[in-house]
Amino acid sequence: MSDVNNKSHLILYVLLSVVFIVLSTPGSIYLSSVMEADSEEIIIEPDLSEINALLEAENLTTDTTATQSEKVKEDLVPKALIKELTFISPSSETLCRTNNPWLLGEQVLETDSHISSTSCFGIKVTLTENVNYIVILKDTSNTLYKLSPNTCPNMRSEVSNNSIFIPTSTENKPSVFAVDSSSGEENFYLIAYSPTFDLEKHASDLVSIPDICSDQNAKAPDFSIESFLGHLRKTNPSNLDWKGFRLYH
Repeated sequence: MSDVNNKSHLILYVLLSVVFIVLSTPGSIYLSSVMEADSEEIIIEPDLSEINALLEAENLTTDTTATQSEKVKEDLVPKALIKELTFISPSSETLCRTNNPWLLGEQVLETDSHISSTSCFGIKVTLTENVNYIVILKDTSNTLYKLSPNTCPNMRSEVSNNSIFIPTSTENKPSVFAVDSSSGEENFYLIAYSPTFDLEKHASDLVSIPDICSDQNAKAPDFSIESFLGHLRKTNPSNLDWKGFRLYH
């Protein structure tokens, strides 16, 4: 019997000597120790500066992620970079081969217009903001050339107030493109892109197209430019825009 009592006291002593941790309200952790008599409670205050630093870091990460997410959404919103693409011809075709083809005024050409082999035309371009541009021609043999900017010594390609007339002479006068004797369909593509858009990285085929005054032996890449531009616009809707125009002669 005495052994039983001793064992009971031992068990009771062990139970009363258990140390355990109780998690209470945020901001304090209570460490309680149960003794045989009165319980003693010790309060350990956490380092709030460390907690605040962790919270600030978490908020900063959340803000950064939110900003990046907003930037991605913004980049996916289509943006019109081209305000105007207009083809015009002189009111008098007989002035096409003169130094002042626009003397008697102009007339607007509609896409799919038919013009004669003795005619000529110019292109008016207005961009919605300060962006870069190129104009590509696909001629009657389906060969691609860059119309503007180009290396032609007698043509300018600078944009002024987001507008440009193509072609413009070195004297800063509106000039014309003369139609040659070939017949068929010619397509023109105006591509506008933001200064931050890396055209060489995302559209190297466009960059490699020779301009109309470059080495005639330069070979243009063989690809479907319409499909390529459609893909670029779809994947970069806020950084690239394009419009097409077709003429027959």
